[in-house]
Amino acid sequence: KHNDNDERNFLFLEYMRFVEEFMPSYIILENVSGMRSTAGGKFENNIKEHMNNLGYETTVKLINAADYGVPQLRQRLLFVGVKKDLNYSKPYKFPTGLFVNTHRTVSDAISDLPLLENNQRIDHYKLPPQNDYQKLMRGDGIISAIEHNKLLSNHISPNHPLETIKKIATTKP
Repeated sequence: KHNDNDERNFLFLEYMRFVEEFMPSYIILENVSGMRSTAGGKFENNIKEHMNNLGYETTVKLINAADYGVPQLRQRLLFVGVKKDLNYSKPYKFPTGLFVNTHRTVSDAISDLPLLENNQRIDHYKLPPQNDYQKLMRGDGIISAIEHNKLLSNHISPNHPLETIKKIATTKP
């Protein structure tokens, strides 16, 4: 909504409380791309100022999450703070996205999920991973092969009323 007075614009202050308490060597904060322009950039500047006041050299970049392997075109504003006393002489440099020309698709992410009926839960895969992305998301190499092909979390369909199911069925792709 780009409302300057939206209380969510100030949630970064809670994050800063934790930073001040623990003073880690590096901090990362991400937010919506609109944070950059809301109130003429006031909130982006406030975040950088808070990081600076806590002793962090801050680098900010607007990135497209799809360039980093997320199967969604989504702009995110990233702040990376490096503690000034680490003698890190150069500003933080964001890595180049590995997927700039080959974005992942929703199909890449979920084509291995079993189909669900209304109000159904399935807790195991019925298919092996269909691509490298699915292997990565299943934790290939971390979980044993038996668990890795069967374990599925949070695959639950809502309990829609019949009227809603009919509306969905008639929705054009």
